[in-house]
Amino acid sequence: MNKLLLLSIILLSVFGLKSQNNTWKEAVESKNAVLDVIFYENEPFSYFDKDKQLTGIEIDILNSFKKWMYQNKGVALNYNYIKSTSFQNTLTTIANGKTNSIGASTVSKTDQRARDYNFSAPYLKNISVLISHGDVPTLVSTNHFETTFSGLIPITIQGSIHETLLKEVVKACKSERTPEFADSPMKILELISDNPRYYGYVDILTYWKYIKNHPSNIKMHKKATIGNEFLGFIFPQNSDWNIPMNEFFESGFGFTSTKAYREILEKHLGYEVIDFVELD
Repeated sequence: MNKLLLLSIILLSVFGLKSQNNTWKEAVESKNAVLDVIFYENEPFSYFDKDKQLTGIEIDILNSFKKWMYQNKGVALNYNYIKSTSFQNTLTTIANGKTNSIGASTVSKTDQRARDYNFSAPYLKNISVLISHGDVPTLVSTNHFETTFSGLIPITIQGSIHETLLKEVVKACKSERTPEFADSPMKILELISDNPRYYGYVDILTYWKYIKNHPSNIKMHKKATIGNEFLGFIFPQNSDWNIPMNEFFESGFGFTSTKAYREILEKHLGYEVIDFVELD
């Protein structure tokens, strides 16, 4: 191999690697960037439709961000979508990820996560609802966790805020049970529907989507509803991509006040739940 060809290969490798590890600062100068989007399949947030096309609330918001970047910053942004194997895998991948990594996995912002990741401004309110089989008596008070759920099996997504919430319920039940883990929120609902011995927390939108598509004997215990959560995209701590995304969400009246944002919600949600989760 001659020296000129070898040098060309080395240079292409170096610049190719750099293009896959864009910082926002670099993108401002180069006018192009590629972001690795680590997504966790969870309808209606990020999922494949009947035509096998990736869609969902998070995906459509990212596409709106892409358009905004080109129109307002002159930066041609492209995405490399990478399907995560689990919610916990998304968190781990982003924590150890490249500066051009972004997590799209319905991540609620907590004090601990705010220390571990750079968060975007929120794109949606979140409500966590406690679900059981319909044969389980309805929880009438948070003082009655023990009488309602004692003897039942808690199930959740590992690493999620729902795991934390569910452990509080288990504690209130004076139980030493360790929650079981499921692969996805939909799997939790399927298991609860089939087996009255299970219960767990899911997002209200996941619950809404499930009962819309799979009428079944499951119920929501309203007394255990938690509604003080906000969902955002996450970035590695050394990433600066939260800067333009926050500007996208917050400049002017903000993206969440636009017609485009409302249309995304109407595309993927029913009117009966939009008001619960739409940002004011």
